[in-house]
Amino acid sequence: MARVADGFHTENRFRIECRSDLCLMSGDDTIAATQESMIRMVLPPQLWLQRPGDPVMAFRGPFFKPTTWLSTLSVESTEKRLQQFRKVLHDNPDAEHLDTKDTILNMRSVGNTRSQIILHELAHTAHVSKPVMEILKPNAMTESITLDHAYEANSCFWTAQGVFDSKTRKVPDPLAGAKLAAENAESWGLVAMGIYMSSRLQIQQIPIPGVPNYAWAHTDKVKKPV
Repeated sequence: MARVADGFHTENRFRIECRSDLCLMSGDDTIAATQESMIRMVLPPQLWLQRPGDPVMAFRGPFFKPTTWLSTLSVESTEKRLQQFRKVLHDNPDAEHLDTKDTILNMRSVGNTRSQIILHELAHTAHVSKPVMEILKPNAMTESITLDHAYEANSCFWTAQGVFDSKTRKVPDPLAGAKLAAENAESWGLVAMGIYMSSRLQIQQIPIPGVPNYAWAHTDKVKKPV
């Protein structure tokens, strides 16, 4: 993913374009989409009868212009989102541990940044997803790509925990959840952006709305309440 985002796509003929038509083909509310030839996605290179169409990542208007008054839900530039987060931290040094209803500093806001959406779409390309899918499905007859099992941080968290329907709500299936999370494009984008944002902000953790920090902390600095 990093290689493609860093310019490798110019050698692989991968294009990023503003194409409303490709987005609308996926649905009226789609603001970003990745289109790749079915030949490239399904058949191994040795079976290509002709060179498949170049993969294209397409965007439309709302990706570039926020359209909702609620800033946590609108798509913002990464730099503007960082500015919003820094203001929260400046106004309240303990904002990292606040209830997420009280601050924009949360993973939902991270998910609604342009960089995260780009990373999500990159995760759908065969070039990026191939190493992951080869581990998850080593005996697959055709080349698989990442899917959209879950969107937004809260859904991605519970999917990874193995809670994704009424049955697993009572008895989670963590192994199945881990596999679904590894196949999920949104999970890759959120993890990458969460690491980047927390590093830039110099904080341990960015809260997930509806999930207590201690439920997913990997540090002894975030402890369960007594």
